[in-house]
Amino acid sequence: MVPEETLISPHYSVVAYAANGQAYGYVELVCDKVGDIEHLPSAKHDIAVGSKCTCLANGTVYVLNNARSWVAPGEVAEAAAGESESGETDRA
Repeated sequence: MVPEETLISPHYSVVAYAANGQAYGYVELVCDKVGDIEHLPSAKHDIAVGSKCTCLANGTVYVLNNARSWVAPGEVAEAAAGESESGETDRA
């Protein structure tokens, strides 16, 4: 279950989240500006990977990835392009 303090912030609004005893932690958020993305709940909260946040300033939907970072679709494509054929990420 998502902690109540995670659902209250001046930087974002919760649109939907798993409730009724479901412990998935999936949430959908809305923020006003791109700078609010850095204030979204992530690793230190019970937010599930795949949760989404729509930024009203640019219309981008950010997704919480497995590294517990909020990324835009273009950032996901760039990260995938950096993977080697073995599936490991190049860390130059």
